Amino acid sequence: MNKEPKFFKGRCDSCASETDVITICSVWGPWSFSVCKECLEQGKDPYKYIVYYIAGAGRWPEDINAGYQKLVREQLVLHGISEEQFKRDVQREFDDLMEIYREADLASYNDIHMEDFFD
Repeated sequence: MNKEPKFFKGRCDSCASETDVITICSVWGPWSFSVCKECLEQGKDPYKYIVYYIAGAGRWPEDINAGYQKLVREQLVLHGISEEQFKRDVQREFDDLMEIYREADLASYNDIHMEDFFD
């Protein structure tokens, strides 16, 4: 049985290069994405998925457990992004999510307000 990964022509979601890629599942949520061989070997995940996942969990770093903080910091090194920039990106995405919840009136579902969970 051939156990070699099946690469195909496409765009790497991690580094944006047009090259041979493979689709893999994410540790950052119910997503899959395509990565090139170099990003696969480095373990470099698409930055936007990391931001989405953390913003969906809360604020960086205070709402995030130590295990995911470690994973995020490893990814930031791979992406060359500072923790300060990441915090701003997560906050912006978090604020966007809260606005979506407010507009859809999801924040009041069952008398639960999302803001109550995040001081």
